[in-house]
Amino acid sequence: MPAHPRIPDPATGPLAAFAYALRQLGEGELSIPIIAERSGVSRAALYAALSGTRLPSSKTVATLIRWWAGDPTAESEVDRDHLADPVWGWGVLLPLDHPGREASSSWHRRYLRLVRELNEGRVHHQAAAPVSITVPPEQRRFIDELQGLIDSTGLEDSRWLLFGELNRKVTSYLAGNCLPERRNISRIVMACLEARGFELDPDGPDDDEGWDLEFDTRENLEELVAEARVARARERRKARGGRVKS
Repeated sequence: MPAHPRIPDPATGPLAAFAYALRQLGEGELSIPIIAERSGVSRAALYAALSGTRLPSSKTVATLIRWWAGDPTAESEVDRDHLADPVWGWGVLLPLDHPGREASSSWHRRYLRLVRELNEGRVHHQAAAPVSITVPPEQRRFIDELQGLIDSTGLEDSRWLLFGELNRKVTSYLAGNCLPERRNISRIVMACLEARGFELDPDGPDDDEGWDLEFDTRENLEELVAEARVARARERRKARGGRVKS
């Protein structure tokens, strides 16, 4: 974050308006480097709160308000360890006639309103509804390769002997409903090769041929899965009427 981030335009949204108001509050007050040194909150976090590009943490905002509208040197040390809210509770430690007491509570309420407003905005911008797609050719190639690997064990009609609790997921992979993560690809390859008699126990006897085959098979499946993921994303865009990347 640059030392002098661009001044946010308050008309562009609630986050920018909040950051702009913070900047106004800090005009002529203690500098960010000094606040960072005395509070322990990083300069980057403090400057980011003034940029209007992302929601700052509650602690970061409270720190700025504490040093710009409050006065840490005037805070009472009595009951400091028993504050109900250690982030914003510093206001009650100020003298009764200090304006920082009201600033603490009013800015806290303003920050909470901002959080609610941003969260409500996210609700209105939820991910697009799921769509039904046919299994693309790239995914079909993965399925064929996976089926061939299973068939090589001779246990294609008793997959549960190979995969145990993983068998339900393997069934979904073969049906084209989903794609495996790398961890499950490794588990599938290991199970199939061990069923074919290869010794793949890291603590067991060396089996260079088995480990070479495990590497090549796993790498091949991972590449096919990566291609299938791209293809499924493409088909989903098409189903929603979106632009398809060439």
